Amino acid sequence: MFSVLHFIFAPCGVFLCPGSPAVIVFNSFFPASGIAEGRNASLHALVLGTLALLSLFLVSRRIRQKRAHSSLEERLRTTAEVMAATTGEAYFRSLAQHLSVELGVDCAFVAELIGDRRERIRTLATYANGQFVDNIEKDIANTPCEKVVATGEHTCRRNIQSLFPKAEVYRQLGIESYSGIALKDPEGKPLGLIGVLSRSPLNDVRATEAMLQYFASRSSAEIMRRHAEDALRESEAKNKAILRALPDLMFIMDRDGTYLDCYAKNPRDLLVPREQLLGKNMRELLPPEVSAAVAEKLQEAVSTGEPATVEYSLVLPDRTGIFEARIVLCGENKYLSIIRDVTEARRTTLELKKTHQFIERITDTLPSILFIYDRIERCHVYLNQGVTAILGYSEAEIREMRGGVVPRLVHPHDRHRVDAHSSRLGSISDGQVLRVVYRMRHKDGKWRWFHGSETVFARGEDGQVTQTIGTATDVTEHQRTQEELQLLSSRLLSLQDEERRKLAAELHEVTAQNVFAVTLNLKVLRELKGHSQSSGESRSRFDALLTECESLCQKSLREIRESSYSLHPPALHHLGLVSTLRWYVDGFAKRSGIQVRLVVAENIDRLPLEMETDLFRVVQEGLANVARHSGSGTAVLRLERHSDEIVLQIKDSGHGFPASEFGRSEGWTGLGIPEMRQRLRQFGGSLEINSTSEGTLLVARVPLDVTRAVEVPGGSF
Repeated sequence: MFSVLHFIFAPCGVFLCPGSPAVIVFNSFFPASGIAEGRNASLHALVLGTLALLSLFLVSRRIRQKRAHSSLEERLRTTAEVMAATTGEAYFRSLAQHLSVELGVDCAFVAELIGDRRERIRTLATYANGQFVDNIEKDIANTPCEKVVATGEHTCRRNIQSLFPKAEVYRQLGIESYSGIALKDPEGKPLGLIGVLSRSPLNDVRATEAMLQYFASRSSAEIMRRHAEDALRESEAKNKAILRALPDLMFIMDRDGTYLDCYAKNPRDLLVPREQLLGKNMRELLPPEVSAAVAEKLQEAVSTGEPATVEYSLVLPDRTGIFEARIVLCGENKYLSIIRDVTEARRTTLELKKTHQFIERITDTLPSILFIYDRIERCHVYLNQGVTAILGYSEAEIREMRGGVVPRLVHPHDRHRVDAHSSRLGSISDGQVLRVVYRMRHKDGKWRWFHGSETVFARGEDGQVTQTIGTATDVTEHQRTQEELQLLSSRLLSLQDEERRKLAAELHEVTAQNVFAVTLNLKVLRELKGHSQSSGESRSRFDALLTECESLCQKSLREIRESSYSLHPPALHHLGLVSTLRWYVDGFAKRSGIQVRLVVAENIDRLPLEMETDLFRVVQEGLANVARHSGSGTAVLRLERHSDEIVLQIKDSGHGFPASEFGRSEGWTGLGIPEMRQRLRQFGGSLEINSTSEGTLLVARVPLDVTRAVEVPGGSF
């Protein structure tokens, strides 16, 4: 500027000094060219006038700037003095009003950020159109406030609606300009903002921004103080609510045990009224033994720095109460003592203990092992003392086995049955009881038989069985008794067969011979009749009698032999089971009219005599049942030998017979289906009967590797 003016105005002797409104005019004038003197005089006058006006404008502008700066500082100082004594809501309201008035804007506001993501504001004070308006909450998305929070400040002198078209409220209110500054905490995190809005362009942006910046720090401090006060009020309200909800007594005492303050939800819980309590020492109110115990705990709280607990009893006017005091150091020379009435809790605990002892006495006197098993943790969570008395192991030893009880203690031949039992427990309904018989090894190494019963004890949230409760009863003696009964039954059957054999022998060797002798005698009488001199009529009668006697004797002889063979076929002892069956089937077919097809495998050899005898008795009873019940005209008798057992089958094509007939014993044999089962059971065998409207199938199975006395695998009793 200086160089330009120099070249323009140098001929006139006038210079403008940059940065100064002063005008320097030289007294001498030198024409720059050969211009006429009159013309130069006019130009000189024009230049001088222009320079004078420019000088006056610059001087006036500088004066206005100084005055404006002085006025802004004065307004800030005045506003700050007015607001210095205000705090809280009064401060925010006063600030909004002064900003609106001093800056000449339509609206001024102070707001705090709210929401988890600070996406909303809540106004703390708003002054608009000369009056305060109610505080509101509003989203700041797509508004100048959002930009203020993001950048720290934002000013728009005009056309705010075009810059933020989504801020519909600005268009509705006719807002033209905006200026705002963010309020932040010491760490730089936004707390809120101060802003002004106007329906006309901002006249003095610099003054507006300066005034907002001036009050930003104080406003941030006020918001933080407001937050702290809110948090304090909330904490106090929460503490009061906790105190109101607590049934405990609270005392503040000094080191000597003097009561400084107290709290009681129910004043009647205090030994004396509050006004009589404060200022007194605990030794004046509590029994000597109680005050001494409390004093000892006061010292313990001081020495350890940790809470100390003491329990004592007090005789009250209406009862004897048990109380628990928790003492903690509260400040340098103060203690907080929280007293809780635990009378009911201790009484309940005592009752529970008695109940627990009562139940333990019952469970420990049970003649069985009582247990609770956790299927999730795979361990026993409870065992009565029966486990030691019956198995020899302590409760701790069983617990240490966890999921290894079955593989370590259960007999190998029974594990599959126990595992299947355990699997079924996962799907049973409440109240359903599953039972299983198995063997377990005693600590002394001997095997013992158990009868187990188990049901659901607890379920998880998903309904799955998590715990089961059950008993394991030692049935070893019962098993021994059963075996002895089985042996006795087998012995009785053997004795029965022996008696039958003797009877058959006597019938065959004695009775039959006698009858045969009678027959011979009758024959002799017949021969002698020819020499008799009797009349013809007498001889005829004599002949008839002899014939009748001979017929009766023949018939008796035949029946005696048949009975003898049925009771104990001689062929069974000498020829074996297969030959005896062929003989018996032929005789049965003749007597009953039922055609029986006998199918015998080629690999059938001689079996133990007692086994052959019992199989023969099964055939007798089976075919007798075919004749009595089936109504069938045919039957199939099949005898096979598998790798480890003998299988005997009797099948007919009759109409079957009801299950009620299975156990009946009819006929001369005296042998029923239960007795057939018993005969087979003594060899470890089994009997199955399946009867339908299309016929009946009887299947007898006898293992080949057993003895008459049933042995317990892996040990003996």
